[in-house]
Amino acid sequence: MKTGLTLRFQVPSAVRFLVALAVILPAALSLGGCGPAAETSWSPDDKGIAYLDEGSLRIFDVATKQSRALDTGPGRVFSPSWSPDGKIIAFYSAVMGEHGSISVCVIDLASGRARTLAADVMTMPTEAAANPLDTQQAREEALKEKQGEAVGMAAYYGGIAWSPDGGRLACVAAHDNSGGSVLLVDCATGAASPIIEDTSWTGPIAWSPDGKRLAYVRQGKDEDGKESEASSLWVCELVSGERHKLCDLPENVPEPGTRLEWSADSARIGFIRGDKHHQQQNRGIGCTVAAQPEAAVHDELLGITPIAAWSPGLTGVVFMEKREGDQWVVIYRGLRPRTRQVLGALPLQSSDEDDWFSLPQFSHDGRKVALRVGKDPTPVNVEVFEIR
Repeated sequence: MKTGLTLRFQVPSAVRFLVALAVILPAALSLGGCGPAAETSWSPDDKGIAYLDEGSLRIFDVATKQSRALDTGPGRVFSPSWSPDGKIIAFYSAVMGEHGSISVCVIDLASGRARTLAADVMTMPTEAAANPLDTQQAREEALKEKQGEAVGMAAYYGGIAWSPDGGRLACVAAHDNSGGSVLLVDCATGAASPIIEDTSWTGPIAWSPDGKRLAYVRQGKDEDGKESEASSLWVCELVSGERHKLCDLPENVPEPGTRLEWSADSARIGFIRGDKHHQQQNRGIGCTVAAQPEAAVHDELLGITPIAAWSPGLTGVVFMEKREGDQWVVIYRGLRPRTRQVLGALPLQSSDEDDWFSLPQFSHDGRKVALRVGKDPTPVNVEVFEIR
């Protein structure tokens, strides 16, 4: 079905900076220079991990350490998300070119059949400024770059959140003359309706465990609707449609690409913020806030870099830390009781700056952490670390 939505690219300066660094993703979907994105999703039984490789979707078997490719069609895939029953993986699919668009698709793992669930949730630009004397190839490259920037922004700020019962999903979309919205999509019929309509870019999003609320970050506009680098954390009541602002967030918070995480009782929300004034480096801090209006933000756990993720239920944070020799180490910090574990190091070649990895993602039981490691043309692997 067509949603009639249009993506507008008037975004705040912080986001424009990220977009300017985006590349067209000739291999894996990544933002050159912007750091990791969320590119893995655990199966509900924690036996498999969906991940991206050269813009395609694959499943990694945790026990055998083998992977297999899924046929998702001609589009480039990003933001995979496994359904609660483990039968379906939802993802955004970006089709480039003259009729380029971004749709929400699903693939049935039993049959291997992929289908479009909500078409054209983001319509990409179809024209790019170019010199009339340019060759056709130059004009096509200009359009390709502009569309790549659009996909890059969507990959960082877009996301898919399943309802706990698996009957619906929420996705970041866009509407006419605006920056973003959130759609609720019925997984059986594909019927899509906006639950959050805003004049700012909206994302990331997270469905509460009790199924009653959606948490999301409102980015890009102040209270008067003027462009701003400020952002704020909100909750939408799904039954009534009412929205409540929980708190204002400092500049560039949460860190681009990171996810929101709820506590098990749906009472608190966790996110990662950066401290750019800490010894000339951007330190990551695991924060929580009560899911109620005008709540105070609490800095819970300190890390070294903002490449981090909260565990399910907000029991701890895994941080990536860069050490001497350009070695990246995975460190887990527990909240209650206070603990610290070095889980391991990433198998990266320190001399190769083109090596990269995704944001860490916890298994549903909170006992494992997965990262996608590697970059074309080097082999792409999934690394799994256990919390003891």
